[in-house]
Amino acid sequence: SSSSSSSSSSSSFASSSNASDDSSSTTTSSSSTPKGMSNSPKQYASIRTAASAASAAANELPPVRAGTLNQLVMYLTAEKGCVPKGFARTFLFTMSSFTTSATFFAKLVDRYTVPQNRTQSEYQKNVVRPIQLRVCEVIKMWVDIRYADFDHALLRKLNEFIDMRMIPDGHGAVASAITAIIQRKLRLASTRRVQSLRFSTLVRRSFSPEERANGFDWFLSLSPKSIARNLTLVDFRLYEAVKPEELLDKRWTDTENKHLALNIAALTEHFNTVSNWVCTLIVSPEKLRMRVKIMEKMMKVCEILCFDIHNYNTLMAIIGGLGNSAVHRLKFTREDVKKRTVEKYEETRQLLVSTNSYSKYRQEFAKVKPPAIPYLGLYLTDLVFIEDGNPSKVEGGLVNFRKYEMVYAVVREWTRFQAVPFKFEAEPELLEYIQKLPCIPDAELWSLSLLREPRGADRSSIQ
Repeated sequence: SSSSSSSSSSSSFASSSNASDDSSSTTTSSSSTPKGMSNSPKQYASIRTAASAASAAANELPPVRAGTLNQLVMYLTAEKGCVPKGFARTFLFTMSSFTTSATFFAKLVDRYTVPQNRTQSEYQKNVVRPIQLRVCEVIKMWVDIRYADFDHALLRKLNEFIDMRMIPDGHGAVASAITAIIQRKLRLASTRRVQSLRFSTLVRRSFSPEERANGFDWFLSLSPKSIARNLTLVDFRLYEAVKPEELLDKRWTDTENKHLALNIAALTEHFNTVSNWVCTLIVSPEKLRMRVKIMEKMMKVCEILCFDIHNYNTLMAIIGGLGNSAVHRLKFTREDVKKRTVEKYEETRQLLVSTNSYSKYRQEFAKVKPPAIPYLGLYLTDLVFIEDGNPSKVEGGLVNFRKYEMVYAVVREWTRFQAVPFKFEAEPELLEYIQKLPCIPDAELWSLSLLREPRGADRSSIQ
């Protein structure tokens, strides 16, 4: 797409010369100019922007479409004009796709180190101080929303930068704010480690003969609300554990990078386990009456998950189980389910049909307020579409920032409910059961289905 440079006096995009991430060009001859970051308008030279009348009126810098890493960092910390809302968050959440945390921190330190050979107070007031304050504010935001980026080595460098640069330069207030955020994050991490010990590891276990004989009455004694709520408690624990960076670069699809998306893998595995468990419970009973009751129970759980709890991920898993070929072919079982239950289930199922890229679900979910759990599969599909349809770099090796804006829009939509947990009271026995759901292999499920309702059988031969 085409782009234009801004000539506004409130922006630093005026230069027409070329620059790269290795450029050390500067408007001064100061030896203190940091290597690789010039703090010069030249660094903005080839950045692609989309100027607009609204941006100019609000003293807002034109939105960025592409640029080198240096240019993006300088844009992020521009001394004049307002950086467009959302640019910083998009950059911080997606930067692992085009740089590293250590490199970005080094760029910020370079940017902070404005050449000091000029003595004019106006230069100090209008250039040095604004740039340094912008860098400090970016670091503050970074620590607050992406603390996981800071390993031990980077945290040590940050603390040294605070003590040796920020505080001596008169930025004590923001330095104190950053330190307070770090302490809060450390306390929160400690609390989460303790809480994580309260949950067992999720496993898929075999369905024993004893359970096949005796487990159905216990399951049927549970209310659909209890089942839906406890399923949601387990699913939400997996959902809230997913880190935004796991959704970048299709990491969940790459064998070499799957270790970078372990929580996505865990949520996906549990989704598949729930689907298999639904099939297992319906196909296992020998008696038609028992199969009908279990199918009705699952349909009622779907209704609660959809309209009361808004847990669309578990809902889709159960719909998948009910639609499994081993279950769907049980004609006589389905025919005996109460008509009203089927009608309500169909209303629920229609909400998640894939027609027009899940348009019905998207419209409904846009109105949902937290707590809720979105359906993961849809967003992974959206991200694959964006990744495959947009290059990471454009002409001249510029970072295609427009692509990362689209990626972040999807990530933000999927993760925006993570901070608001469900306040259901857990039922220990049921919760333990859900964490170790009984399952039967797919091949055996199909064989059992044929055994329960053989091909060509008539109603009178089905018990």
